Amino acid sequence: MLYRPKEWGIGMSTRQTGIHPGVLLLEEFLKPLGISQNRLARDLDVPVSRIAALVAGNRAVTADTAMRLATYFDTKPELWLKLQAAYDIAQLRDGDWPRIEARIRPYEPVDVPDDTTEIAPDENADPLDQPHVNRAF
Repeated sequence: MLYRPKEWGIGMSTRQTGIHPGVLLLEEFLKPLGISQNRLARDLDVPVSRIAALVAGNRAVTADTAMRLATYFDTKPELWLKLQAAYDIAQLRDGDWPRIEARIRPYEPVDVPDDTTEIAPDENADPLDQPHVNRAF
């Protein structure tokens, strides 16, 4: 039987609290399944330091790691990447975002006059006389 951590409810709480995906990996997968970080690293064919840094919250989930975790735990890589993105956004909102946001000048559309007319190409003109023709044969 496949292990489904709390029926995948982990995504919602992560988006709200900003829990690092490595912590969820440890608490929702490794501990309940009795898998050590060393075993996971061996089974994923990655250095133990990658898993240790991820679980400690010192490393982000990359696309490569997401694919490996998804294959190992029979999940989707998007789950791991969405958890990472949610964490990154929560960290930014709680940190530097107010200062950054204050410096952003939102896009404002420019008024374009309605009376613009397009110049139609001359159908009777020699194509070699047209400036857009590539003359390098």
